[in-house]
Amino acid sequence: MRRQSSPMVRVGEDEHREISGLQRGSNKRSGASAETSLVVIWQEQFTTTRFAMQPPEIRTVTVYGASSSAVSERFRAAAFEVGVLIADQGWRQVNGGGHAGMMGAATDGALSRGGVVDAVILDIFLGSVHPKLGDVVVKTNMHDRKRALFEEGDAFVVLPGGLGTMEELFEIVSWRQLEIHHRPIAILNLDGYFAPFVDFVGKGVDLGLISRSASETFKVCSEPQGLMHYLHNFERASIDKEAEPLADWNLPR
Repeated sequence: MRRQSSPMVRVGEDEHREISGLQRGSNKRSGASAETSLVVIWQEQFTTTRFAMQPPEIRTVTVYGASSSAVSERFRAAAFEVGVLIADQGWRQVNGGGHAGMMGAATDGALSRGGVVDAVILDIFLGSVHPKLGDVVVKTNMHDRKRALFEEGDAFVVLPGGLGTMEELFEIVSWRQLEIHHRPIAILNLDGYFAPFVDFVGKGVDLGLISRSASETFKVCSEPQGLMHYLHNFERASIDKEAEPLADWNLPR
């Protein structure tokens, strides 16, 4: 069983350096990454380049979800199971670092199996950080926090959450459609929580506002085992576009 080290908090890292010196995609935090980085951070902006490549082998899963302490026990139990399943695959988990809600439960589940859980947290939330995390990277704004969480993940799991979780979901789905990344996105639709999101995408497709193939950029699952099945069997889907694809995208901070 892997042992957890005391949290290592890093504050004020240079913006052009890779997040906290961690090797993205490594469960042991050592060795070269198996995937050429899709995101190059440089000074005040970051440039993402699309590559004609298969998605990377999954070694790290970024988990998004609610950090509210008001989350029901049923939802917490599902998040705990997700954490257990991620650890059982030998995958490292990265999340927002909170000790409560879906986020804290997913961490607890992984740690119960000796899994590795690291985090990226805002400085204003340091008082609510989970006490048993591995490496904790501290950011001073949400843009940098989201960017770091995106970079770290070879795959993304989205648990029920609030406005912040929904913002993260829309961002990684839209970037997948734009082929900024080719990584799997699995959504846990517990008690139909994400049905309005699915309906929204469907309505956009019907009105010609969203590409029909956009619905292929993510997988909605009703139970945690379904998430794991999808991640294990993921194959890159080609995304149809009306416009000629560009080589690079400069994304605003």
